[in-house]
Amino acid sequence: PDADRPTEFLSAPAEGDALEDADLRPPAEARLVATIVDAETGEAIPELSGLLYNDTRTVGRGDAADADGVLIIDGLHGGAYSLYVWGESGGFADDWVLGDDGQPLVILVEAGADNTGLEFGLSRAGSVRGTIVGEDGQPLPGATVVLRRGDGELAAGMSSRDGRYAIGGLPAGTWTVQAGLEPLCPGDPGVVTTYW
Repeated sequence: PDADRPTEFLSAPAEGDALEDADLRPPAEARLVATIVDAETGEAIPELSGLLYNDTRTVGRGDAADADGVLIIDGLHGGAYSLYVWGESGGFADDWVLGDDGQPLVILVEAGADNTGLEFGLSRAGSVRGTIVGEDGQPLPGATVVLRRGDGELAAGMSSRDGRYAIGGLPAGTWTVQAGLEPLCPGDPGVVTTYW
């Protein structure tokens, strides 16, 4: 069937069963051809990666945009998709392409066709930077830092040798910062394992 997930099944419960008429008729592929642009300036953003998810987010296909910011994702069934773009390397947000309502934009892909002329804007990113130190003021290396947004979005990093961390590619919003550290050896000085 023309679907991006199994919708029909053939049964062969016993060893040695023969299945008749198990013919496969793959549909013609659809392609998404889109330009990723800076939402403020309209300029194309080169070489960012994008992943197109089906409506239940159980199947994803992706690729990287070229030097002109053109993202081509092929091998698609027709249907409704959402696009997640990793923009941190260019100073943009790692986020869903959003509609006017602030929710992930639903992109309708026509079956068996080249879906071209699409343009998606990406917002500039924020970052969270800081230093993790113990009560004695000494840096704590190797601490895990996790950022959470109310919608379930996650971002993570780790503190360096001098206790510093930097997590970029963050869309605008309110983020909760959590740091955790487990000692490597039983004799290492201990700190509380999670601090908000």
